[in-house]
Formats: sequence, structure tokens, C-alpha cells
Amino acid sequence: MDEIMEGDIFKQSNLPDESKDFLQHMTSNVQPEMSLNDYIITDSKFKTFYSKAKESTSSSPSGLHLGHWKAGVADSDICRVLAGLVNLAVQNTYTLKRWRKVVSILMEKVKGNPIIHKFRTIHLLESDMNFVLRYTWGRQFMKHNESNKAWHSNQYGSRKGIQGQSATLNKVLTLDVIRYYAEPAAIVDNDAKACYDRMIPVVLSYALIRLDLPKHLTRFMCGWLEDATYFINTSKGVSKHKYNSKLQSYLFGTGQGTGWSPPNWGAISDIISTVMSHNTPGMKLVHPNRRVSSNRSFDAFVDDVNGGLTSDGLHTFHPPSASHIPLLQTIYEQIKVNIQYYSRLLFTSGGKLAFLDKCRAYLLEFEWKNGKRFMINTADIYSDIKLDQTFQNKSDTIKLLNPNEARKMLGAYTAPDGNTKVQYKVLHEISKEWGHKVTNGYLNRFDVQNSFKLGLIPALQYPLGVGMLTEKQCDSLLVPAMSTMLNFMGVVSTVSRDIVHGPSVYGGFAIPNLYTIQGYHKMQMMLGHIRKMDQTGKILTIAIATVQQEVGVQQPILSLPFSKFQFLVSPCWINEVWRFLDSISGSIQIYDTWTPPPLYTKDINIMDTVLKWDIADSVKTIINMCRLYCKVYYIGDLYESNGKRMKQHILHFNESSYHDDKFPNIELPRYFKEH
Repeated sequence: MDEIMEGDIFKQSNLPDESKDFLQHMTSNVQPEMSLNDYIITDSKFKTFYSKAKESTSSSPSGLHLGHWKAGVADSDICRVLAGLVNLAVQNTYTLKRWRKVVSILMEKVKGNPIIHKFRTIHLLESDMNFVLRYTWGRQFMKHNESNKAWHSNQYGSRKGIQGQSATLNKVLTLDVIRYYAEPAAIVDNDAKACYDRMIPVVLSYALIRLDLPKHLTRFMCGWLEDATYFINTSKGVSKHKYNSKLQSYLFGTGQGTGWSPPNWGAISDIISTVMSHNTPGMKLVHPNRRVSSNRSFDAFVDDVNGGLTSDGLHTFHPPSASHIPLLQTIYEQIKVNIQYYSRLLFTSGGKLAFLDKCRAYLLEFEWKNGKRFMINTADIYSDIKLDQTFQNKSDTIKLLNPNEARKMLGAYTAPDGNTKVQYKVLHEISKEWGHKVTNGYLNRFDVQNSFKLGLIPALQYPLGVGMLTEKQCDSLLVPAMSTMLNFMGVVSTVSRDIVHGPSVYGGFAIPNLYTIQGYHKMQMMLGHIRKMDQTGKILTIAIATVQQEVGVQQPILSLPFSKFQFLVSPCWINEVWRFLDSISGSIQIYDTWTPPPLYTKDINIMDTVLKWDIADSVKTIINMCRLYCKVYYIGDLYESNGKRMKQHILHFNESSYHDDKFPNIELPRYFKEH
């Protein structure tokens, strides 16, 4: 194995290029060596695990209840014997006989819809076997990689201290920046089919060794996968029939419900992410001052992947040319290459994209009518994306959607044009269904209140942190459920909402306000990521700067009242945070916030001056639009260095600027230039 890991055997092979790239990165170690002592199972570690384990957890097909283990570790001598047996087996790559029995449970993915391909298979292992997996893979291996920053930043799933919602927030902010600059782009949602169940053990072993998992643990893993015997648990009990891996029909994957599957998939995903970032253009977002940028191929929560391609990302790999081919056409051709490349990397690892209902793509293009920006329905113009992921000349299709069609990602529905119709409709249906069930149920007043606060509110609030619902929409969401609950409480539904949401110490009902919850989650996510300055923190910094540039004032926007500037800004996630701050009379001061720099010491900011004038907001909007079109911030930007003559490109509305800053693409109405 050492010779293969160190050798360069792939460049001269007849394998497809995608497989070569995957295997080449798979056999390159990227981790500092970890001491084998860190993987030794001690008495104290064994005892700590079972002291905290919940007895309600399903495990142990042999019949050993979790309570037996908790009782056993309470005695130091018994604990020492149990831990010693487990450690001895693992260190010698031996699987105990009872570890080899696996009971599988089939769970419906769609409740009440038992379609054969819509089941989630959960494997129940012996409790001490799962402890080994959770401790060695889930804790020590993951901890080692996190502390050495070996995991690719694109992966947001199964990692400690990383929020899955951050991946969705990245998508929302990316769409905001794309809409602001109004440049062609592409967005793709991909989902792998049963990723935990399709990993090839040999490939997985090399992927784990690449990240410095000790080789005796990979041998232990492969030995168990070869020896494991699977039974099915149904309402009639555990099946008598069984199946296992055979040479003629080898079973892949490490299964859901096991402690090693998340880090195992993380090792595979890390290779795919690394290869993609080296070989394909991606979603590059640029700060207005061009000194800060974020460039990534995709954001992934386990196998749920959101990727894409921006104009800046394309130009990073392929500098702009004088070609007459439209930029969107070039992006369309390149995103097909990107998806093809990703799908074949995934297929090389044993995975496969779920094309039928989980993979969709958007082509984003803009047009201007009378000074207003619109997104074109590109799905009506371009054909769906066809590709061959299996190297067998078989065509699969990814359907193109129009920008007003929302897609679900980790519980949140986002549409490229920024509309919130689908998200509102889904949440409203949840509220309506809760009210219907309570009305036709047998709950008492106390149970209804608990169900409302502990069941309904958490179900509604989860996607709000990454959404852009208005205060009116948030209030409207609760109307069906609120009427039902107030009726159970003996209160008229028209009671003042100040009483409904007010604290109980002042006579209120202390019912959470969704808009307040949404605003709190937004600020929590924004401040957390900016302080950490991770990938999402960089994107947030860019998004805040685009709003700062759009408004054009000299003072940081989040320290100003939103109500004074709301007519100047476009709908986006940052503006909703700003709006919430204004509603609670709050402000945020972020150190090193970018603001438009003046050319001269005593220069005067254009928009600071215009906002003081006693003119209609519509006129101020026109002036600001002309300012962005001419790419200026200050009065000094308008005149020659002597201050006596206005620059010619300003007089004739030519698109050139003294600044090297990146400005949005804007088309002015003809009457602007004429007058």
C-alpha cells in the first residue's frame, strides 16, 4: 500500500481524466501524523461515553440493553475488563462475533408514502461497536482534522461547531450579490443518491489514510464490512433471512446510523472539493474595492450540494476575450462542464447524482426596462443540461428552472429573483395544519400552549434566519394557529398583539414573535460569522459592502436608521437585518467596515448631500442611479483635478471612472441622458 500511495501510477493509465484527478488527490497525504496513542480506548473514555449515553437509544441486536452497559461501567473493575476487550479487538483489527450482526430499519422519507426507493435505511449495531466508531472516527479523527484545518471549508455537514444553515446563508448571500452586480451567472443544486451506502471500501480506505487515519483502523473497517450480516426489522419482528457481502455481490457503503459514516463521507467529500477547486471555475464574489473576494466551487451539507458559476469566477480561469459569444452562453457551456466533472468525480468514489427529482439548475441573466432590472426566464430559452456521469455514453438530464421558481435547501426555500412566495406558503401551511389538528384533537388548554411554543414555533422559525420574510408576512403566518390557540385560552382572536407577545410579568401571554425571532437569528449568524471571518464571514463582508456602495453614504450603513435610506436599496438579506435593527432602534458597529474612500481631504460625499435636500425620494433615487452608473462617490469624482471642469465621461454618461472599484451593471432610461 505504501508503494502505491507514494507512487505516481495514474498519469500513465487509461483512466478517464476525472478519475485520474480523483485518484491522484486521494493518494496525496495532506495531514501531519497523529499519535496512535490518541486512538487507544481507555477505561475513563469508555466510562465517560456510557455515563452520558441515553438509555432510550436503540442499539444492540444481541439484546444487551444500553442500561446494561451503564450499569457495567459503574463498577471500575467491570469497566476495565469491558474497555480492555474492546480496545484489544480494535487494535488487532478483529471484529467480535456479536459485532457482525446488523439489524436494519426502513423509515419512510415521505410520511404515508411507502415507495420502495423512498426509504431511509438505518443500521442498528452493538452498542460497544458503535462506541468504537463514534470515538475513533467521530471524535478523534474529526478532532485531529479540524484542529489542523484539513477539512475543506466547502463541507458544512457533520462537523462540530459548523452550522448547516451557513451553507444555505451562503446561497442566499451569493444570489444577493449576483443580483446587485447584475452579471450573468449559473446556480446548480445537486444531491447524491444514498451517499453513505455507496462508498467503495478500498477507495474510502485511501481517502481516510490521506487524512492520517491509522492503517490498522482502515483494516478493521474493511474486515467488519466483509463480515457483517444484515437482518431486516419489521412490525413482525426481525427477519430470519439475512444477507451479507460476497465476492460476487460486494456490498458498498458504511450505512446510516453508524458513528463512522459522517467522517467517512467527509473524507470522500474533501477530495471532491479539493479537485473541483483546483480544476473548475466557481462562484467568485468580489468586494466593491476588489481587495476581498470569496471563491468556492460549491457549498455542501453532507451530499446536498449547491454550486454555481459567476462571471468573476469564469474570468479567473478564462480571462475575458474579444469573442462575440454572449457571456451567458459561455457560462452555460462552462457550467455543463462543471456538472459533468463533479458527477464523474462522485461516480469514481462510488456515488451517483439523483437526477430525477433532486438536481436542478438556473441560468441567471438580466435585462433593463425603464431603469428597472428584471431577471430573464432563461429556462424558456436554453435547453436542459444533459451529461454522462457513468462514462458509458448514457445521457442524464438536469432540468433548468426560471429565476422565480424556488428550490428547497436544508429546509429553506430560495428563489434567485429573491421572492419569498414559496417559503411563506410552506410555513403558512404548517401553521394552518397545526390549527386544524388542534381543533379536531383532544388536547387541553395547557397542552395546546405547550404544543404551540415547543412544537409549532420551532418548526416555523428554523428557516427564518436565512429567509427574507417581512414583518407583515411573519405576523400573517401565525394567524391560523394563533386564532385556534387563543380560542382554547378563552380569549378573543382580536386581542391586542401587545398582550399576546408581551411578557407574563406584565400580564402578557409571552407568545414568541416570529419577526423578532427571525431578526435575532439573522444578527446571531451575521455577527458570529464576521467575528470568525470564515467563508461565510467573507461573503457577509462582501454583501454588506455592496449595500454600502448602493446607498453611497460615508458612514457605515448598519449604524444608520434604515427608514431614512430604504427607498435607495434593493431587497436582500443584509437589508432585512438592517430593517430589523431599525425596528428595535438598534445599530451595529463592525470594525474595519469598508466605506467609499474620498479622493481629496475635504471632499464632499454626493449622497450625504443629496439626502439633506428637500426633494422627493423618487428624485433622490434617480440621482443615486446616475451616480452608480457614472461610478462615483464624491463631488471630487465629478471634476478634473483643477476643480474647474467636469469630466467628459460624466457629462456624456460614458461608462468609465477614476475608481478601480467594481460597480453594478446599470442601464439608464433614455430620457435620463436626454435631460
